[in-house]
Amino acid sequence: MIRSLEEHWAELSGKRWFRGKESAMPADFGLIFEGVGLSVFRVAGQLVVSHSPPNLLAEKLELRSIDPEYTSTKLLALPLRELVFDQSNSALLLGEQFFVKLYHYPKPSAESVELEVNLHLHTHHFQSSPKLVAVLESEWGLLGLVFELVLGGTSLWDLALQNTQQLDESLEELGHKTALLHQTLSLEGVGFAVSKANPTYFGELEANLENFQDERTEKTKTFALSLLEKSKADKHTLIRVHGDYHLGQVLKSANNSLWLIDFEGEPLASTAQRRTKSSPLRDLAGMLRSLDYLVQLTEQTSKLPRWREVFLEAYFRTIPSALAHFEKDLLLFFEITKALYELEYEKIYRPSYAKIPLNYLQKISEGDLK
Repeated sequence: MIRSLEEHWAELSGKRWFRGKESAMPADFGLIFEGVGLSVFRVAGQLVVSHSPPNLLAEKLELRSIDPEYTSTKLLALPLRELVFDQSNSALLLGEQFFVKLYHYPKPSAESVELEVNLHLHTHHFQSSPKLVAVLESEWGLLGLVFELVLGGTSLWDLALQNTQQLDESLEELGHKTALLHQTLSLEGVGFAVSKANPTYFGELEANLENFQDERTEKTKTFALSLLEKSKADKHTLIRVHGDYHLGQVLKSANNSLWLIDFEGEPLASTAQRRTKSSPLRDLAGMLRSLDYLVQLTEQTSKLPRWREVFLEAYFRTIPSALAHFEKDLLLFFEITKALYELEYEKIYRPSYAKIPLNYLQKISEGDLK
């Protein structure tokens, strides 16, 4: 079915990630790639996937192979089809073996945090994230990344929403693989060297709290600052981290293995912020916040203490103590900071979800979770 430009624009403007952008269809609407029954468009400087409208000029793309096993010629010969998701990027299937992640906001390859992290993981043979095989580029930036497809891969978040037993069966493996991820991110590479926390680092953490302005959370922010002050005496190792770690960033495959994905960092963070080294506890806090979301949405709050325990025990059993160790105050500080970020994000993009981080922050202020 061929849609008109007006029909395509009507669909695009209704997407959550596009809300608040231009209301009228922009003039610079062009086709940059045409597949079998499907095209990739440039729309107001973004990339969008749709069925092919007629009479639009294609722009030349370059598919640069990362893995010698998969040459560009071999990849380009495969059929391309769309996977329909409402998210900040578009998804394509290339043949039956590869997944293409297309960015709505192209940027120079040198500025892509996700590309550099995946290249680092590829170089150090990390076995628990999809293998990067190629990069899709054009004259105006990085368009997307091509990965080996995780067969039967479904997000652990979606599975757990349907049946929390899926999470019960996976939390120990998740803790173990999170530790392996952090070990790999701590290995030598340009921009990946391990460093130690210093006064500047703690000052940046403190200053970051001031980015969150909501009168309902002021008491919690004060408590968070007290936690940070107590943490300064400890010696913390800083590494590159995932930065936006939650259950939606974990795939469970057809054979029940877990795969860690999406290394772009927090959606509202700058490129420099996404590259900043941090305590590995920051990623743990992100996952713990995801567990809190899950128990609130499924109304199974009694499961949260056990889930936290299993995940953290598996992680600290695997990670070398020199890289990370359990530090209650700093972990709680990162959980509070993440909840403050979630509250700001939800108020903008998903107002009905804002009550989830707010519930957590209010419990903190009342002393329930100290």
